[in-house]
Amino acid sequence: FGYKPVRYHYVVNELLLPYVSRTALSPVQPGDYPRTRTYENRYGVLIHFKVSGSFGFFNPVYLLLMLTAALALTATASTATDLFFLYVSDQRDNFFHLKYEVSPDFSELWRCEKCGYFNSEKSDVCQGIPKFCCPRSTPICGHPKKKAEHDEEEDDDEEYGGGGKDDISEHPERDSNHPGQSSASAAASA
Repeated sequence: FGYKPVRYHYVVNELLLPYVSRTALSPVQPGDYPRTRTYENRYGVLIHFKVSGSFGFFNPVYLLLMLTAALALTATASTATDLFFLYVSDQRDNFFHLKYEVSPDFSELWRCEKCGYFNSEKSDVCQGIPKFCCPRSTPICGHPKKKAEHDEEEDDDEEYGGGGKDDISEHPERDSNHPGQSSASAAASA
């Protein structure tokens, strides 16, 4: 594809001839021609040219064949390399973690109100980083985790002394410590 300059290749062979001559009628003849004629004997070096070669033409079928073979070989090489480093190499654990990122269960994550990033329950502030930014050089979002509604109710109960029927049914772990309950009923409920 594209322009390529024409290149020539010369092969010189010597022919073993004692001499080279050519006899022909002279272009200028005497007045009594054809009765008398003038001939020219020419001597010199004989050079014989034999031209050969080939021209390239575009063939869409051949192009498709070459592209298919190239893609198949590229995919095979990549797959063979991955299989070797995932299952045979002594660095297979490192290679696995560099190649694949195992994601957490998204149902157990909390979502940042500021950037929408899903964070682990263990994180108190958002660990979100914008797309196409390096995690090592870009600061995290840092927005604090929003307290859940039941966490806010627990804080309210602790501030105002707690107690109440709804509080006991929502938090069974507090039933044994409820001031109005006897130890027998606490043992029976346990």
